[in-house]
Amino acid sequence: MTGLSMNGFGRRGGVVAMAGLALLALTGTGPARAQDWLVTPDEVARSAAVPMPVTLVARAAGAPAIEVLRPLLEGNGTQVVSPVPIELRFKPAADAAIDVASFRVLYGAFRIDVTQRLLKSVVVRPDGLKVEQAAIPSGSHRLVVQVTDTLGRQGSRELNFSVP
Repeated sequence: MTGLSMNGFGRRGGVVAMAGLALLALTGTGPARAQDWLVTPDEVARSAAVPMPVTLVARAAGAPAIEVLRPLLEGNGTQVVSPVPIELRFKPAADAAIDVASFRVLYGAFRIDVTQRLLKSVVVRPDGLKVEQAAIPSGSHRLVVQVTDTLGRQGSRELNFSVP
């Protein structure tokens, strides 16, 4: 699926923090509140201060695929305008199902686990998830989405995008 780019990249710097902005906030309408932040300004600043590690993503045979339906991104670092809808589709192999409880989202160079923050606003289903509006501040962002199937095979997708 096209969209948020998800393969091995050697980008450095990764994330640019903007003081006073709510980061990757999941919101229906209105400004983001502190409790809505997917990533705090401190976490973004710490991640931006170190080189982004290179990630080589190779999907194991039979592992679930994670497709990005929205936003439509065209390569590494594609720009999106905030707020942005995010829609992911999980596709297990024919011999397994998605283990929804295994869903994880990691952020930035330190791979900060932001799963529980995301789950406050989104319901993950066996076929994927949908966020109508994700308020994302200016800067470069990297998310790693992971899901495992009922046979223990993990699918992973790296999303790299920027907001002007």
